[in-house]
Amino acid sequence: MPKLSNPGGRQARVALNAAKAAGVSVKLNGGKLSLKASGPPPEAVVAALKNHKAEIVALLKAEQAAFDERAAIIEFGGGAPRIWAEELARLDPACPQVTSRRHGGCNSSMTAGGSSMTAGRLVPRRWAGAASTVRL
Repeated sequence: MPKLSNPGGRQARVALNAAKAAGVSVKLNGGKLSLKASGPPPEAVVAALKNHKAEIVALLKAEQAAFDERAAIIEFGGGAPRIWAEELARLDPACPQVTSRRHGGCNSSMTAGGSSMTAGRLVPRRWAGAASTVRL
């Protein structure tokens, strides 16, 4: 599994968090950063993203590799359909036990097909027990 301990450095994470707080979505598109916002992004955010571009690209690549690995483990190791595996892999790895809002914890929610849903609504009852024991 790719190490996520500090790829890209702390400043890259700070720049990404500032972009998110300003309503700017940052994605990786073929090795380049792609920004999406409802309005023009603040100059300070754009400057921070430019200054740490290489580190941010490395961080986003490492996060994508970790996501792909979690989804593959759930799909092939757990026998889940790919779409379920990807949605379960999007859950917070620090709180994999959460299967519904009743269980408290991280209150993770996911988007599938454009609608927001909790993990408990995504996972059928027969999978709820397995989903609560998955270690990502």
